[in-house]
Amino acid sequence: MSAPFPTIPRAGGRVLISLAIGVLVFLITYGITVRMRPSDDDIEVRFHVVAQNDDMFQLFHASSNEEFSNHRVLSVNLRGSGDAQWVRFKLPPDSLVPKLRFDPGEQQDSIVLLRSEVVWAGRAAPIPLSAWTEAPLRHDIGTMRTTGELTTGHPYGDGLAIRFSGRDPYLTLGADLNNAVHRLRREHVPWLPGMTALLAAVLAYAGAVRAPAMRAVAVARPNDVALTTLFPALLVLPALVLFHPGIEPEFPFTEKRRLAPYPPLEASAMEGYPIRFEAWYKDHFGFRKALYRWNSWAHVRILHASPLPGAVLLGKSGWLFQYDDRVDGDYRGLPLHTMAELENIRLLYEERQRKLAAMGIDYYVIIPPLSANINPEYLPDRIHRRSPLTWLGQVKEYFDRYSTVPIIDVSAELTVAKRTRPVYFSTDIHWNPYGAYFGYRKLIERIEQDRPEVGAPWPLEALRFEDAENPSADLAQLLGLDDIITRTVPVCIPLRPRQARFDRFLDLPPFQAHERPQLFARADTTGPRLLVLHDSFGVYLREYMSEHFARSTWVWTNNFRPAAVLEHKPDVVVQEFMEMFVPGMSYDSEPLP
Repeated sequence: MSAPFPTIPRAGGRVLISLAIGVLVFLITYGITVRMRPSDDDIEVRFHVVAQNDDMFQLFHASSNEEFSNHRVLSVNLRGSGDAQWVRFKLPPDSLVPKLRFDPGEQQDSIVLLRSEVVWAGRAAPIPLSAWTEAPLRHDIGTMRTTGELTTGHPYGDGLAIRFSGRDPYLTLGADLNNAVHRLRREHVPWLPGMTALLAAVLAYAGAVRAPAMRAVAVARPNDVALTTLFPALLVLPALVLFHPGIEPEFPFTEKRRLAPYPPLEASAMEGYPIRFEAWYKDHFGFRKALYRWNSWAHVRILHASPLPGAVLLGKSGWLFQYDDRVDGDYRGLPLHTMAELENIRLLYEERQRKLAAMGIDYYVIIPPLSANINPEYLPDRIHRRSPLTWLGQVKEYFDRYSTVPIIDVSAELTVAKRTRPVYFSTDIHWNPYGAYFGYRKLIERIEQDRPEVGAPWPLEALRFEDAENPSADLAQLLGLDDIITRTVPVCIPLRPRQARFDRFLDLPPFQAHERPQLFARADTTGPRLLVLHDSFGVYLREYMSEHFARSTWVWTNNFRPAAVLEHKPDVVVQEFMEMFVPGMSYDSEPLP
């Protein structure tokens, strides 16, 4: 019977193992010395512009032009000036430059773009202005002309004058800039880390080949020598990514969390450095994304189990649900609050209602239920509900009995509506536009009781829903499989003209990093003003609710924000938060003055 590995001479075995040790030392030394200059790993996209007004510029980055989202956006505050200035966006560490969408604020009528560049390790690769004039997607962009076309001897030199036609201008860059970054990296080979690593490898090889331990190789079996050599080589393979990031495949997914940053190797920051380095390495070791993705795929498609059992629950018929030890109690019908806790929450919310009423403001709370409480038939059989009680139901029942604060619960309406079509995404925590309609309808019906001028909600017959696929399912994103496990979106198409339009982003504080506050407005300015403090469930309510108010301000936040109330001066305040945040109601205590 032939040996599974080729026969290796004993002297050759010593040389092979010593060579493997030298390669290992080279990779480790090279990685450490390269990482001692972390700024070299930063990729920066910068624009040389002339903008007259103070503003906020944004740069969205994604793997394709169809995947821009508020989870991958960089923002820079700009001070208006008649002089040219650089606007710099530093991309997240260890990322390649993907597709770009440039949002040049909303406070300008026009800007002059003189130059755009990608910068790595102090070296710049220009982005031709023609790449922007040929943008595959534009929004609120009027004209784009070179400054030479406008006048000779333009004070800003050669550039691109961009005039806007609306308050939300942006344009995408069709070219993939990965090639430019790869070229910069090939041109900039750090010789000092390479020479240091080579010297360390030579010394390690020389020491290993003469080491007494190598005498064991003289009596070892050839198969053992081969295994001893190959196994460490496989362990070191991820370090090859340090040589060229293009070796690692780039996947269009996000784990919906901030990865650990690289800790600087400085004498003043050595305390706790090993712990910070370990956290960084766990998030950034070579081929991690591919391994994470393959592990998720194998669990979901082959094992039919969740790769993240503490975050995602794999249900029946392909349904995914959010999960943790706390929400498990909600799924099983266990009570959340004691009577004393419910009473404290009631007093807190009634005090808020009283102060708002003194300002002439009506106050409403709407709490969208968890998907699993509307679709319990898709939960795995191991989840046994002991009672019909839910977190939302417990709070709603107490407030209905003892409080004046209206809690809007749309669970019954959603349960009926899902007989026609799904009201929640099967691979996402959120209700879809069809389900959001029923939340909107019940909320407007309740507001209309106090303010008849808002009018009745649009009937369902005034809307049409057309299904479309997209890769934005947040639970699938958590697994790294959102391009494989997509979601079906019932896109809402109104059958009569809308009165409200997006007007602009506002200067209110961005209480959450997801997006800036937005203003919707109608041509008729005589109606009441609305302020909605909302989480991600409120996104699909915007176009419905805004039809009933002269001005509607939407602020993304999980908590009540008095500053937004004082700034906007609304007539109606709606606070929306999903059932997942019901445990935090007693801590949502920022007081009104």
